[in-house]
Amino acid sequence: MNLVKRDYKPLSLWDDIFDWQPFNQLNTRQVVAPVEVETDDDSVYVKAELPGMEKKDIEVDYQDGLLTISGEKKTEKKGREDGYRYSEIAIGRFKRIINLGTEVSFEQGQAEYKDGTLCIKIPKAAPKKSKKLVID
Repeated sequence: MNLVKRDYKPLSLWDDIFDWQPFNQLNTRQVVAPVEVETDDDSVYVKAELPGMEKKDIEVDYQDGLLTISGEKKTEKKGREDGYRYSEIAIGRFKRIINLGTEVSFEQGQAEYKDGTLCIKIPKAAPKKSKKLVID
């Protein structure tokens, strides 16, 4: 499971001059939520790994065929101690947008968050019947 995008680039004069990015030195980390999407004849199933998250900090939205899972992983700030070198603990906002590829009845969907895994089940919408227009 890979939650943190790491960029371990040694500092060099070459990088400072030609690849200067002023915000690169800030403690900015991208939290990535790995997902699995499965379908059957009746439903779409989405599973997202969100370890260490609080249920209240996760949002699930649906609009125009796109399922969005977003949230923020928070941690309390602690004082710096001797011997502290680096941290690989992921914190920050994340957002995953998933094209479900089919129409769904989102209002009838179910979501459960347990042991760091978000499981979503959304029933597929009934196919729309075609309508005929009477020509006068």
